[in-house]
Amino acid sequence: MALDKRRRPARLMLALIAAIALLAILVIWTALLIQSGARALINGESRWSRSYQSAIFYADNYAESGHPEDLRLALQALSVPLGHYHARQALDRNPPGLAEARLGFQAGGKSESDTELIIWIYRHFAGLPFISDALASWRDSDDNLLRLHALIAEIVRTRTEPDAELIAAQRAELRRITQSHGPLAQAFSASLMRGEWALRTGLIVASAVTMLLLLLISWRLSRRLLAALHDAEGKFYNAFEQAAIGMAELDPEGHFVEVNDALCRILRYDREQLLGTPLKRYTHADDTDSGNRLLSRLNCGTSRFESFDKRYVRSDGETLWTRLTVSAVRDPGQEQPRLFAIIEDITHARELSDELNYRACHDGLTGLWNRQEFEHRLKQAVQDAHAANHEHVVAFIDLDQFKVVNDTCGHIAGDHMLCQVAQVLRNHLREHDILARLGGDEFAVLLLDTASDGARLAAGKLHQAVRDYCFHWQGRNFSLSSSIGLAAIDRDTPDSTWALQAADTACNMAKDSGRSRIHFYVEQDSATAHRRREMEWVSGIRDALDNARLKLFAQRITPLGDGKGERFEVLVRLTDADGREHPPGAFMPAAERYNLIGEIDRFVLTQTLHILARHRDRLERIEACHINVSARSIACPYFREDVTRIIKQLALPGPRICFEITETAAVSSLHDALAFIAAVRTLGCQVSLDDFGSGLSSFGYLKNLPVDLLKIDGNFIRNIHQNSDDSAIVQAINHAAQALQKATIAEFVEQAEAIAVLRHIGVDYIQGYALHRPEPLEQLLVRLDDRATAGRLAAATEE
Repeated sequence: MALDKRRRPARLMLALIAAIALLAILVIWTALLIQSGARALINGESRWSRSYQSAIFYADNYAESGHPEDLRLALQALSVPLGHYHARQALDRNPPGLAEARLGFQAGGKSESDTELIIWIYRHFAGLPFISDALASWRDSDDNLLRLHALIAEIVRTRTEPDAELIAAQRAELRRITQSHGPLAQAFSASLMRGEWALRTGLIVASAVTMLLLLLISWRLSRRLLAALHDAEGKFYNAFEQAAIGMAELDPEGHFVEVNDALCRILRYDREQLLGTPLKRYTHADDTDSGNRLLSRLNCGTSRFESFDKRYVRSDGETLWTRLTVSAVRDPGQEQPRLFAIIEDITHARELSDELNYRACHDGLTGLWNRQEFEHRLKQAVQDAHAANHEHVVAFIDLDQFKVVNDTCGHIAGDHMLCQVAQVLRNHLREHDILARLGGDEFAVLLLDTASDGARLAAGKLHQAVRDYCFHWQGRNFSLSSSIGLAAIDRDTPDSTWALQAADTACNMAKDSGRSRIHFYVEQDSATAHRRREMEWVSGIRDALDNARLKLFAQRITPLGDGKGERFEVLVRLTDADGREHPPGAFMPAAERYNLIGEIDRFVLTQTLHILARHRDRLERIEACHINVSARSIACPYFREDVTRIIKQLALPGPRICFEITETAAVSSLHDALAFIAAVRTLGCQVSLDDFGSGLSSFGYLKNLPVDLLKIDGNFIRNIHQNSDDSAIVQAINHAAQALQKATIAEFVEQAEAIAVLRHIGVDYIQGYALHRPEPLEQLLVRLDDRATAGRLAAATEE
């Protein structure tokens, strides 16, 4: 702000100089134009007067001799003043006749440029004293001009019947016109010449005044600039000396010419020790070449500014990292530049950066490479296999007893065990093999330049090393084992993601086979193919989530008794990249196995609630919308928070929403299920226990779960009209539900005969293909509205 205030007077002076210069140019240009116009008028008057006298002369000769040639010359000469007269008359009209004026002046012998100049002067500067006086004299001559024109006509008539006395009188009048025209012409020229002299004098005075003003302002400005320069030099010197970073001036060879105290502190040398010595003397040996190249570029002019990180050695031998910035300034007349260097100590920042870089690619617990760095190196290995036809193998290692240690002795013990296992694995690998911790108890190894047989031997050594290791913690011993999956990397490997997924699949197959095993991924193996398809579903689910290809459908839940409204359950379908639609049974197992079910739940919840909000007016026509929630989401407090936040944000009526949780999910984590049920019931929402009857202790847990509805497992419903055992079980469940004041829903109703059996048992709601096939959710909401409208119309018709 203070700097702007100091610069403002200088800027004002520069603006004033520019304004004065522009004004002077404008005034001089205008004056020169007026002067040129006046000269054009003077020249015009000269031609006008000559033509006027010539017309009188030839008219007199014609009066005396009667020769036609004299008459022609008289009329030709008279056309010049008449043209000027008609042009002036056109300009005096309102609006002025510019085209007619141009024709008049050009008929009077004026050039096109003089014509335009005279018109401009006449229109814009006729009020100037000398121009207005000249124009007055011009107008005073109009009577003589018109009389001359008329007199020549009279002479022509007289010559047809010559009359000596009349001709003498006409010749006398010609002499009188000649005598009266002279003073008017002289007055016209005199006025314009006075004006031209005044303009010339004014231009000289204006130029002199302008030069004086410019000199005065330039003098004031130069004083201010010199003062500002001295001030800037003083401040620069103070800043140079008091700066917290090192600053120096160097000669073209890189010797210190001047240094500040901060640089002395950074390098830990006295000023006298530094002055005159080369900067490269203090440069770290590994950075000397870069310093020489820098000086060469700056001195030869290929660069004016250089900045990079550089190491120096202090007087005590300590190495420090600095940020060196050198600028080259070339003074006029000097071939070699002056060099100014800024040296900033960045040792601490460099250490922090190195630490951050280390953390970015290393596991914080074990010090091994982390997942991100391992995937990067795995990608390089795949590229190498494609380019050079090399063979590598990636191994996925999972510790079988890690959860036992973690649950028994706590996370601290688990962390110690992971660090020790990491060291065990590292000790049994080659130096160039890459070992990483991917997360939890999962490790990965990239066996470089290793064929399948060699990889099996290496994996066997790792597997045995883990078995031989015994973890000791607070007097307790734990034996460990590992499941290892291997996948080959060769020129046929699609990409690094495929390779890691293949090793992960092989590891999972080793665990499924009883753990503590090694499994090599083989594409043609049926179990491998099944697990591979699951992994492909993982990719497909992620792609569908990212590209909004999960679609919401709904199936009606129809009441069997009176007094109950219609419900519907929201179902999800996945549309793949080729446009094929897949039911949840195809992809949900993979989603649950690979922990994607939570993302799907969150998508379904958010989309469903927003759709209900858009169709808020239709909610009164349904009893409830059922939304499925997985066990993982039930156990997630953030999901419960999302449910509460979105319902409150959209102001949706809680009683119109029913969350379905499976019996298995509720029983496996009763505490989480109770917390979720309590949270949604606070909002007024209902809860339905899905797949009821599938568990071994269904009735035992029922009294502890405050749910509103029981959805009976479809395995008991599908053939209920043919199987008396199923009928008895459903009847028992329905009876228990009624005793506990809970409504029942029978799902998988696919035959019309089953409806009659369920109605007889007394089930409250039924759901299945026999009643309704799933359709898009928003379409169902519109159809519900259409059905309600049709019902009202039918009732009105009956009335």
